[in-house]
Formats: sequence, C-alpha cells, structure tokens
Amino acid sequence: MKKKNNNILKTAGLLELTGPFSNDDTAIKKTFEYYWTNKCKYSLPFNKFPIYNTQGSIKRNLQLLNCLYKCGYRIFVGFSRSSILIEVLDWFKKHPDAIGISLTSTASNLSVEKNIYRLTPIDQGIQVNLEENIKTNPSLSIYFIYEVGDFFSTDYLASFKKNPEINKRLIVCSFNERITTTSLSKCLANAKTTDFIINGTVNYGFLEVFDTPNYTVPPYIYDSIGSKHPEFSATQSQNLKGKYTYFSYKGVNTAFLWRKGLEDLTNKNFAPQGFDALQVQTQLSLKQNPNYLEGAAGVLQFDPITKDRKFFSVLREDFTDTKEWRLNSLIFDDPLLGDFIADKIL
Repeated sequence: MKKKNNNILKTAGLLELTGPFSNDDTAIKKTFEYYWTNKCKYSLPFNKFPIYNTQGSIKRNLQLLNCLYKCGYRIFVGFSRSSILIEVLDWFKKHPDAIGISLTSTASNLSVEKNIYRLTPIDQGIQVNLEENIKTNPSLSIYFIYEVGDFFSTDYLASFKKNPEINKRLIVCSFNERITTTSLSKCLANAKTTDFIINGTVNYGFLEVFDTPNYTVPPYIYDSIGSKHPEFSATQSQNLKGKYTYFSYKGVNTAFLWRKGLEDLTNKNFAPQGFDALQVQTQLSLKQNPNYLEGAAGVLQFDPITKDRKFFSVLREDFTDTKEWRLNSLIFDDPLLGDFIADKIL
C-alpha cells in the first residue's frame, strides 16, 4: 500500500461554473482536466484536485473556504473576478497558512500585501494604445462606460484617471441599470469618429446593445473584459466590424504544451493562464517557491509582497471590416529587454 505524503499541501478549486459569468471559469476547469488527462502522455507533474462550484456567490465562497480549511485544504484556486477576490481577502488574512491562486483578477486596488497569487498582470495595453493615439490627435475624447457601484468598474476607472494624459480627455458614462441603445446614444451625443470608448462594465450588457440591427456608435471601441475576445452574433459582427479592438493577456513565449492545449480545446474552451496555474499550484503544494518555474505563457515571477505577476504581455486583436480577428500587436514588459511593442507587419 502506497504511503500518503503528509508534506504535500491539499488543494481545492473554487470556480464559478454556473451563472452569468461562468464562461471563463468553465474554460479553466476544462483546461485543468485536459492537462490532468494528458499528464502521462506529456510527463506532467500535475495531480488532480477537487473542484467546487461557487455559483458566483460570495457567501458560498466563504462557506467552502471554511469547510475545506477544516478538512485540511490549504491551497485554493479560484476568485477569478476581482469583485469576488476582494471579499475573501479578509478570510486569507485570518488564515495565514492558506494560499490562494487567482487566474484572471487584475484590479489595481488589489495590489496589496496578500497570500494570493494573481497570474494575470494588471492590464496596461489599452492605456499604451490610447497614449499613442493622443500623440497623433490631442483633441480626442475617451468615453468610459462605467457601472455604478461595481468594484471592478470603479477600480478600472481609477486606473485610467491616474494617467494624466488620459484623465484630461476622459468622459465618464455612468449606468446603474442595463444599457440600452437610447441610454448609450444619449451618453455619446457629442462623440466623434476620432474618439474612443473603453468598456468598463461587466453586468450591464454593453456589447449586447450591438445585437440591435443597424446600431452603431461613432467612437472606436477598446475592450478587455474577460480573458479572451468575445464571440459575436451575426448582427454584432455587422455593427462592430472595423470598430472594435480586444486586449488580452497572452504570454509572448508560449510553450509547446500551452499551444497544444489551445489547439485541442479551441479558444472558447482554453484558459490562457491554466497551464501556469497548475505549475504554480504544484510547486506550492510541495512547499516550493513558484518564482523558479519556467512560465509556459510568459515570464513567471511574482512580487514578494503582493504576489502579483510582475511582467506582463498584452495581445491586441482587431475585429476587421471583413469580420475577422486580426492579431495586431504585442505589448510586453520583459526582465531583460524592458518595455516594448511588437507590431505585426501585414
């Protein structure tokens, strides 16, 4: 009989598998299962751990944390949304031997001392592109679609206000209920085709507005909500073609196994941070420092205080006039090469 290794920390996944924001966490679960299933084929050290459905409920997250902690679990993978992560910070402070791993939280206000590793660096891609546009057109306006009272939207807006060049051109469109064509058009009454929109809402259906036949808006749209570009309906595609760009965290130097997972699962079912999350989880379960890992999706190093990923790379994808996604550029920070942009030459 194989002797149990008591030195390994037990892990549990707390994922939002049902509800309006379940797509990203469902992809995380499928990515984990893909690498667990293929661990022998690719000689991977990953061991399967139980995954529980939080249903997107803060109360259920806390209930599961308390229950699983009492059962000896010490590593918890989940808290993908920043609005969930902020609500469990206090629990982790009260349980200093517990470790969290969040794959997609990016709120800058959560760059605080914590024992939760965040695998997606704080988004900087949109700001870099806006700064470039301001240089060529200083008179442009930037419309921020703001969801009143939402933690993520408030934090996201604050990150743009910290940039002086962006802040002086910022116009905040506040919504406290679902967005309609009427309410959006009212906010954009003075907008020009040289202006930009930043989507900062998660709950109020900004992109759903463009499912209205023949509804378009003058400004160009920048978006980074979620972990991968949206799948548009035929009507949305017609209304947004040539008017929409999506920014997502993508590792520049992706490994073969990362690319193989993407190929087999397709973009819809693949979580870009999934492979590295399993690497970090495995290392932490063995009580080892995850900073010595070779990242499968970019440089894998964490700030010693905040546990946030230190080096970012952002992929820009344009939705073209031909209704296709075109890889435009990569913006990244490298510990050796510094900050730079790699543009695609067509």
